[in-house]
Amino acid sequence: MLTSDVKSLEGKAGPRAQLGCALDQKGKIQADVVVFVDDAEGGPTVHAWLPRRSAEALLAAWDRYIVMEDVELVPDEGARLFHVEGGAPPGRAAPFDALGEGGFVIESDPGLPRLEESAIEARRIAAGRAAFGVDFDEKNYVQECGLEARAVSFTKGCYLGQEVVCMLQMRGHVNKRLVQLAVPVGIAPGAELAVDGQVVGTVTSVAGEAALAMVKYAHSEPGKRLEVGGASVEIQGLAR
Repeated sequence: MLTSDVKSLEGKAGPRAQLGCALDQKGKIQADVVVFVDDAEGGPTVHAWLPRRSAEALLAAWDRYIVMEDVELVPDEGARLFHVEGGAPPGRAAPFDALGEGGFVIESDPGLPRLEESAIEARRIAAGRAAFGVDFDEKNYVQECGLEARAVSFTKGCYLGQEVVCMLQMRGHVNKRLVQLAVPVGIAPGAELAVDGQVVGTVTSVAGEAALAMVKYAHSEPGKRLEVGGASVEIQGLAR
């Protein structure tokens, strides 16, 4: 059901985590999912951390695919997921690179100082990491968001939407891609990007001068110059 190779977590010691995506039959992203496996209490117990906007529909869809498997899906509204930078925290922790600079995910409050949400957003945007519901949504493919390297296994067995993902990866390209930009202060999400007066993209996230934007494929190469808010800006790289 996920693009990532969940089975690769089997047999490993201690808590472990990976990022995957749940797709529909057309290969469009329904949610990004953090899979957290913990066998410390005699499990393994598999946790799938879903965006709230997608959780109910995804659980219902997954439940329909359970036929002979010995498995039960149980919502856990009381559970919380933390991302920790700077080293492994105490308790149950699993390596997980969400911001491009290393880190861990854990299930319980580590009792460590917390960053403000704005600081977390700034680090995410600077790292070129897309956020579901902000930079991409149910209309997008994994390659448009730069998720194929971190969230897709091209060697695992079949999953819903696999044919589309593989076809785009091996034989073609998407129509648009999420890119990193340096923009003038004051540019807000929703600002249009243009080339010779023609709109070619939209800013999706901004933190200071760092921004992410979804841009037409023909204008998404690093080094390409675009116009926004009366200023010329340069694409610094692709989301990753």
